[in-house]
Amino acid sequence: MGEHAATGRQNTTFRLAQKDSHVPVAQQHPEDFDAFVRRDLPAGRLGTVEEISDVVTFLLSDRASRVNGTDLAVDGAQGRPSARGY
Repeated sequence: MGEHAATGRQNTTFRLAQKDSHVPVAQQHPEDFDAFVRRDLPAGRLGTVEEISDVVTFLLSDRASRVNGTDLAVDGAQGRPSARGY
C-alpha cells in the first residue's frame, strides 16, 4: 500500500459501520438492540454523520500527511469480534 509514498500520494482506506443493516433489527427488537448498543459499543450509541465526515475531512487535510497505507475502521468498535451480535 505504501508504494506511492514517494510521490506524495496517500493510500488510505476507511471502513464504515454497516449502520443501515441495523435498522430492521432495531425496529423489530428495539429493546434487544438498545441493550446490544449499550453493552457492546464503547460509546453506548451509534455514530453520527458528522463524526464520519470529521474523519473524512481529517484524512483529506494536510494534517493527515503521515497517515498512509492503512485501513482505518470508522465503526465505533463495531468491527471487533465481541460486537458482532447483530
